[in-house]
Amino acid sequence: MLLVSAAVFFLLRLAPGDPIYTLLSLQDIGSLSDQQMAELHHRYGLDQPIFIQYLRWLASVVGGNLGWSIHMHQPVAEAIGQRLPVTAELAALALVIAVCAGIPLGIVAAVRRGTIVDVVATALAVGGVSAPNFWLALLLIFLLAFMFPVLPPSGYKPPGEDLLANLRLMILPALTLGAGMMADVMRMMRSSLLEVLGRDYIRTATAKGLSYDQVLVRHALKNALIPVVTVLGLQAGRVLGGAFLIEQIFAIPGLGKLAVDAIFNRDFAVVQGAVLVSSLVYVVVNLLVDVVYSYLDPRIRLS
Repeated sequence: MLLVSAAVFFLLRLAPGDPIYTLLSLQDIGSLSDQQMAELHHRYGLDQPIFIQYLRWLASVVGGNLGWSIHMHQPVAEAIGQRLPVTAELAALALVIAVCAGIPLGIVAAVRRGTIVDVVATALAVGGVSAPNFWLALLLIFLLAFMFPVLPPSGYKPPGEDLLANLRLMILPALTLGAGMMADVMRMMRSSLLEVLGRDYIRTATAKGLSYDQVLVRHALKNALIPVVTVLGLQAGRVLGGAFLIEQIFAIPGLGKLAVDAIFNRDFAVVQGAVLVSSLVYVVVNLLVDVVYSYLDPRIRLS
């Protein structure tokens, strides 16, 4: 997270333009004297050397202060806190779609290896991995919102106001974001289960007289899930990164849209805060994945 904070801070400063200009109209800029512009730069700490700016910002972050948005005129932590639940809901729905569709498809493809079911499932997985998110989003909008108008094309309504309307609006972006993850989960589930089904202990369990379903559920599936959990943990970063684009396309007021708007407005503090929070979520999710390993594999827990 320290490396991420440094990278995003210094790379933003390489972009051309002055953040103060986003606060002022062209008429205001022309009417301000050099001294007044210098005072504005001093007010927001932009007149300090870049390394001093970074250290001051880092110290405030450690103290729980992510800075002040010069465009929205509110604390960055408050702006992120308002929008993070929206992105969390989108990410959770996408992960549910990926897990509920990817794992069963992977199991079926592995159990029926070489059949038409395996071929179709593998083709779907390849298509899901290959299709860019923005193209898939436009395709789903065209098919399900215009050609067959069963879902609204964009917008957002908080679940507290109208849960049904919220779910209707979130289905398309969640499907778009979850399609690529579903494909990765399905491919990993299939390959991992095929590898486990060839292990000696599976043959031993079968030789003891256990049914195929018992061997699959009690012995094979749990061990095959370990690589799948790894993929799901890594997908957390993909969910947040993909949400930046998906939220922009579907006009969802989440963390991704906040960051994109802040980039266009050169609101450095908001971009830095959004990226830092995203990296924190990624680190926490990967820590939880390590904890889940110990549940799935007793050897890790006992060691």
